[in-house]
Amino acid sequence: MALNKHTIPSWLTDVREDATKSNEWAELSKHIYDAVDQHLSQSHIDYFSELTEDEKILILERAARSLASSDGGRVYENLQSKLSYILDQTVNNQVARKMLEESLADTKTDLVLDTTAEGIVTLLRKNPDQKYKLKVFLNQSIPQPIRFLTWQLYLSNPSERKSFVQKLEKSPKLCLSHQDSEIQRKCDNILKTESTFKEMNGSIGITNSIKGILSYYHSTISEKRSLYEWEYLYALPIVNAHHPEFLKNESPSERSMAMLIEIYIQFMRTLPNAILSSNNPFNESSEMDLYIRKVIGLLDLHDMSLLSYIKNLASKNSSSDLVLLKVCCTPLIKSLFSSYLNLHALMFVWDQYIIGSDVAGYHEELIPIVIAIVLMLLRDQIMSINNVDMFNECIKNQTSFIQTRQIQTILNKYFFKNLQAKLNSSSRVGPIIDPTVGRLQPWEHWHQDIIPRRTTRTKIPNDADKALEIELARRIMAEKAAKEEVERLRRELEELRKRPPKEIIRNVKSDPVEPPKPKEDRKYIVSKNNEIRQPVADLLTKLKYSVGKIAEGEGENNKLLDNITVDDLKLHKEDLKAAEIEVFGHYLGQNEWDSLNDQQKREKSQKMLAVVKRRMEKRFKDSGRF
Repeated sequence: MALNKHTIPSWLTDVREDATKSNEWAELSKHIYDAVDQHLSQSHIDYFSELTEDEKILILERAARSLASSDGGRVYENLQSKLSYILDQTVNNQVARKMLEESLADTKTDLVLDTTAEGIVTLLRKNPDQKYKLKVFLNQSIPQPIRFLTWQLYLSNPSERKSFVQKLEKSPKLCLSHQDSEIQRKCDNILKTESTFKEMNGSIGITNSIKGILSYYHSTISEKRSLYEWEYLYALPIVNAHHPEFLKNESPSERSMAMLIEIYIQFMRTLPNAILSSNNPFNESSEMDLYIRKVIGLLDLHDMSLLSYIKNLASKNSSSDLVLLKVCCTPLIKSLFSSYLNLHALMFVWDQYIIGSDVAGYHEELIPIVIAIVLMLLRDQIMSINNVDMFNECIKNQTSFIQTRQIQTILNKYFFKNLQAKLNSSSRVGPIIDPTVGRLQPWEHWHQDIIPRRTTRTKIPNDADKALEIELARRIMAEKAAKEEVERLRRELEELRKRPPKEIIRNVKSDPVEPPKPKEDRKYIVSKNNEIRQPVADLLTKLKYSVGKIAEGEGENNKLLDNITVDDLKLHKEDLKAAEIEVFGHYLGQNEWDSLNDQQKREKSQKMLAVVKRRMEKRFKDSGRF
């Protein structure tokens, strides 16, 4: 979904206008104004305009927090409910228009998700300081269009991007490492051998992006060394998060490379000390021991039988649970689960990692939790082994089978509240509201939306549209010509009727063109006076065939149109009958519809339209036609 930075979708503008015109908005605005006035009075400030920008923000944040009072909280909840209703109605109407106006392979679910993602991305690009609201994705996978922007916002480093662009403009060689060919070879090998990233293999865009990131990063580090294996692995999820996806046969653009390099370098600078120090083989990290102790503490709380088995296994090998878990789990921690979890689960874990990047101590809580979850999900396999080597192989080979939903289930059951509290501890304006646990009513227009009028259609024309317009224009002209011909023949018929019958016969006989001889089975139209009016009958017959050819075509086209029309009429009749049964409970009687008042007719009509639309959607999904 390519989106211009300054473009706001029309449906989102409609939502804003409807919300700001609502009574709920007016009531909330009044409460905020009153709260601002109260804070200004307490601070002995006469006018809000006298404040600096930072002071204005501070006053508004205090006013927002004051809404936590009983009355203010009610007003805010009312606006939330109203906004949810408006979004429900507007998004689903927008989706209904797309389904009616375009030939799409996407399902309605896909269209709803794409439309809401479009709105979120638009608002975040316009107001990047609102990124803290993305913390509602705790224990949720972030959709791809929102994911890339989320990672950009939390791992932003404009100065690093500017430095890369300047070097690239000066000389592309400044952006390459002296080990560029070795980095390229290692990247190709990882994509081919690591099962986690095999689906990324075979794309020139992905391969060149990974190599470009790592080559530039290696050129910037001051140490004279090769890249660690973990530094290679960190680049792959970042490239996989890029939206839109890279084309297989095209190299990435300079803009994409600048964004990816910015994210990667900032990510490296925000890694926990336990991971950074563990990369040095000569430095034993006490912080890594702290991580492992936290894992042991979590297992002691939530899976004592598994921890007891690990302790027994360690004692059999003359070791301790701390040493055993440190040996087996350190590679998971150092790689941040890259090359262990499958790609979907890995992206989910990284989503959780990144949305807390601005919260002190969050990573130190999350990483041990994920390690504990992995061990708990592998408990059956772990409890079937009897030596340390098998324990290590189990972690290495079985972790890739863990699914995202399994991690989410354990996290939600045991760890969600603590992590949510940790994220909320840095919130600027009150607690973060999680829509998955709120009191808002579920969206109803998903099943009850009415087919909207196709009056405000805005669509880029293509060849098919032009061909359709030409065909419609041709048919309109043909219909107009047919009407004119019918009108001319009607006038001639009126004139013929005014003449005496003998004069008609005489005029026909005097015609220099010899009329065709009548066939034996030819039927004649005879008046009361037994006067033959065959010329008029022939004229009307020719007119009938002429109008038919103009309106319906000839040959196979005529047969095809007839068959399609008959089928469509039959299907439409069946849809209406089904709608009558569902809405009224029986087929409508002859005068039953006329007996309804206007309000009842509108309500029943909307419900019947919804039934018809639902049947059309199902038919299109099953057979590809409405």
